Amino acid sequence: MEGAAAPAHVETVDDMKLLRHDRIMPLPPSATSQDWFALGHRLRQEARPEPAFQAFLRAHELAPHDVNAARAAATLADGLKLPRRALAILSSLAATGKADADVLAMMASLHLELDQPSEALGLCERVLSASRSHREALMNRGVALRRLGLVAAAIENDRHLTRAYVGSPDAWQRLADACLMGGRYAEALAAADRALALSPPLQTAHTARGLALAMQGRFDEADSEFGGWSGALPPAPAGNEANVPDASSGPSLDARGVYLARWLQHQAICDWTQRKELTAMLRREFPPGSGRHLDEKYITFNILALPLTPPEQQSVARSVAAAIEARAPRRAAPLAHARDQRLRVGYLSADYRHHPGAENIWRVLALHDRSRFEVFAYALTPDDGGLQRQRIADHVDHFIDLSALSDAAAIERIAYDQIHILVDRSGCTDQNRQQLLAARGAPIQVRYMGMPSTSGASWIDYVLTDPWATPRSHEGTWDEKLAYLPHTLFACDDTVQLPQAPSRAECGLPEKSFVFCCFNSHFKIEPDGFAVWMRLLSLLPDAVLWLIDAAGESNQRLRGEAARHGIDPMRLVFAPRLPLSQHLARHACADLFLDTFYCGAHTTAVNALRGGLPVLTCSGVTMASRLCGSIVRAGGLPELVVEDHAAYEALALRLVVNPDLLAGFRRRLLDIEHSPLLDTPGRVRAIERAFEAMWQRHEQGLMPESFAVSVDEAP
Repeated sequence: MEGAAAPAHVETVDDMKLLRHDRIMPLPPSATSQDWFALGHRLRQEARPEPAFQAFLRAHELAPHDVNAARAAATLADGLKLPRRALAILSSLAATGKADADVLAMMASLHLELDQPSEALGLCERVLSASRSHREALMNRGVALRRLGLVAAAIENDRHLTRAYVGSPDAWQRLADACLMGGRYAEALAAADRALALSPPLQTAHTARGLALAMQGRFDEADSEFGGWSGALPPAPAGNEANVPDASSGPSLDARGVYLARWLQHQAICDWTQRKELTAMLRREFPPGSGRHLDEKYITFNILALPLTPPEQQSVARSVAAAIEARAPRRAAPLAHARDQRLRVGYLSADYRHHPGAENIWRVLALHDRSRFEVFAYALTPDDGGLQRQRIADHVDHFIDLSALSDAAAIERIAYDQIHILVDRSGCTDQNRQQLLAARGAPIQVRYMGMPSTSGASWIDYVLTDPWATPRSHEGTWDEKLAYLPHTLFACDDTVQLPQAPSRAECGLPEKSFVFCCFNSHFKIEPDGFAVWMRLLSLLPDAVLWLIDAAGESNQRLRGEAARHGIDPMRLVFAPRLPLSQHLARHACADLFLDTFYCGAHTTAVNALRGGLPVLTCSGVTMASRLCGSIVRAGGLPELVVEDHAAYEALALRLVVNPDLLAGFRRRLLDIEHSPLLDTPGRVRAIERAFEAMWQRHEQGLMPESFAVSVDEAP
């Protein structure tokens, strides 16, 4: 009947579909709650969950205080993938005051299913205050505590669970998981052993045992426990930064990959306790030419902040690439798409969202010469509704969302578009899909920004770089050929307008003190560079170090490290994240940007220079450590690019004690808008000349070869 009110609890279209079963339920209007409950019981026994749910729901509506009817309806709703509906039913029961401990514990389970750990924890505490060893409440409490990052409390909770239910393999399994998350690997191994003693076939316990063994460096034993199981690691340590991906989401478990992924997650939150051992393990297990597969695709990116040489990075990258290639969908060799008038260039990226990569690339896409290039943007992530994604979509010829497509379908879509040059913008970073490139959907495949190291892969033909970021003497440590752009490879949005700078007081900074600054992501901060920063602070008792606020455990760890160096932890000031224009403007409140050593500032360096803040950087031997030097040189401050740590420290101190020298660098940045760094139109012309040269070689049947685009060729 039109205009009729929807029945209680209806929340979704799927719910409405289920309600259609009301029309066929053979009970008269006079039927009681007990009648509907009996019908629901019979329908459930007949394996007809949808009409059974409707019968139990009707029983609950007729008797809202009936615990059995509410639990039966909620259980079936949850089984039908309607957790919100299930929670609403139990909440209505709770409103009558009839919800017992089991109902509250079930509500906690539903909150966890809906990713609401705080609500789940509150319900569990209510149950446990009256019944200290309620099994389901203890189990749910442990899960909620882990999700909230309260790992120590979760471990203690699960220890109590095992004492209360010593014969439960599931209890011991949960303790093993909590100990794995908390880094208590020996206790995790012991708990997994207890679980397996009680239930030898328990696969999750075998996996937990393998993880514990892997984290203790017992790789062969761990691999035998995994036994080809496909799954993921337990949650990462609390505070893992968003731009440093949780490296636990690989398609299978490999003991060495597990060890590396977990300890690299610790590095991301500035836990350096295993840094030396981690570096040594990489060198030992993945020497050049090892041929070993490493089934953990984010490792190539996550090792960039370790003190590895280019050949060592290449060896690890090759191991990762080999594993990716082994899993990639098979397809015929890419068609040699004929070129009519325009080159069809596709930019493949996971960063078409609220991400620095989107801020940097949109102008490149917008400035391509449409008379010579047809531009496709392939998104690997779903629409976040943000302005950055919409701006990119508005400035390309074709915007294609591949996020919901299988690998095979995504590859076929790229091939269908007859892309001549496919540009990888993500590398092995967050939410990448390198397998799409491994399947060779385009005749020429290029990497540009996003990943400052070799892919180690045969499926990337070229990398766009520059002579400072990647000296020609380093070409042997790259599996790709190098296309050298003039000045710098880095492209950015040259249209951003800076608002008026805030005051130091507004930024929580002292008015008169020297302010060192490093807004790099915390995963780039490492003990060697941090020790230099602390020595500088010790020489300048009033100075402070201004860092980005990671809003997690790493803030506290960095302050703890400062204390170990004899520095007042409160001299580390953490800046909240702000919109880009406001972030750029606040750089004026700092005196000197100090770069990190092994993986330096990239977008953050551009931001600092545009904000009028001189950047001091040390170019090492890897592209990740040299790209900042390329940016600073293109920004007009080559004197601030040094090539050893001692020179970095000495120059930093010289700039502190010579304010006129530092002021001179700041004055030069007043003209940065006219520097090669912000000549984004010129950068795009150079990129286009590089693409033309690549395609010309391809048309001539020649293999890829390194080459340089001269300044004269890129007006």
